[in-house]
Amino acid sequence: MPFLLSTPEYCGGVITREKRLPGHAWAAGNRAPAVSGGSRGRTSRGFTLIELLVVIAIIAILAGMLLPALSKAKVKAQNMQCMNNLRQVMLAWRMYADDSQGKLPFNTVFETDLTRSWCTGFMSYNQSNPDNTNTLLFTKALLGSYIGRSAGIFKCPGDRTVNPPKKEPRVRSIAMNAFFGGFWDGTSWPQIEERKRVWREYRNIDQVDDPSNRWVLTDECPTLNDGFLVHLMPINTTVLPKNESMNDCPASYHAGSGALSFADGHSEVHKWRDAATLRRTTQPTAGSGPSPNDYIWMAERTTGAR
Repeated sequence: MPFLLSTPEYCGGVITREKRLPGHAWAAGNRAPAVSGGSRGRTSRGFTLIELLVVIAIIAILAGMLLPALSKAKVKAQNMQCMNNLRQVMLAWRMYADDSQGKLPFNTVFETDLTRSWCTGFMSYNQSNPDNTNTLLFTKALLGSYIGRSAGIFKCPGDRTVNPPKKEPRVRSIAMNAFFGGFWDGTSWPQIEERKRVWREYRNIDQVDDPSNRWVLTDECPTLNDGFLVHLMPINTTVLPKNESMNDCPASYHAGSGALSFADGHSEVHKWRDAATLRRTTQPTAGSGPSPNDYIWMAERTTGAR
């Protein structure tokens, strides 16, 4: 009889054996040999402890590489935003002068009349004070009509000072060079008045002797109160002291640097060098100390000799 794959072979009516060629399926009704332990090659297992530790170590290394870069990117972004804010205020400052026959906006301290200063009010550090959160003190003052509702340009993005107890953000970070503007009545702050014999006070845009090297606005350290920053030049001499401390102090909100804008309209971020300067931002109540490098850098850009 013909030979059939996977069918019994008959010999005299007796089944003698089953015929199967290699690679062919078992005939119906016959069982394939069972494989103990399930299907081969399909066993599963989890991570070993060593493998898990290796993965964690790799993640930690990558984080250590990326976090500093992210931190630097954040600081750079804040630098750009702060400089842009200062440029916007400087644009308003210049527009005011152009509309006022060159007269610079008044820079009057302890003033409540909004028409007599670029900024009014008196802020406090770490004390509850309505002036800390009142934007009308500068948006309704002399520059107000040139800035619209842009109160945020008066605040440094790196400034985290708040008004207790609700911890509301303070609304202003910047102060103006006390040698610019003068008081509305023609007088000057006493510390400026006694220095005018040898140092310039700028009341008109045409009086600025070196616009690209005369700072007008800067972020002041957290003890910021009124609208101007007094950098104490020497009295009756143009020789700058070599180991002087700051009176009012610029802030270092940008990783040890501070932002300033200048009379020609440009702004920049400057890296402070002296520990005493940096401490006025990180420990505002610690008091001042010698800042020989930073004092001279500021003095050379504050005013010029007569």
